[in-house]
Amino acid sequence: MEKITKIGYKPDVSWVVKDIPVEDKEMDLCEHSERFALYFAMMEDTSDKPVIIFKNLRVCGDCHTHTALVSKAFQREIRLRDSAVWHIFENGQCSCKNKF
Repeated sequence: MEKITKIGYKPDVSWVVKDIPVEDKEMDLCEHSERFALYFAMMEDTSDKPVIIFKNLRVCGDCHTHTALVSKAFQREIRLRDSAVWHIFENGQCSCKNKF
């Protein structure tokens, strides 16, 4: 988390609709399934091969930003298929041009 914070990541809690304190909203974002999948995949495979994740729901805007910054910070391609589209993240950019 420190690497992406250094390059500009700030949690966007507006994507959390629960009525909970802001600090809890930040933690709630950390518990989204694509983040667990991303970190698990990167811990298990430290090569430079793309990380591929499938998700049965739409990705939220905060996770989209987070994943883009992870791709930049770790110089790793991340392919994320949500319920609507493939997102291909490379060097901090997404193939959807942030039109998700």
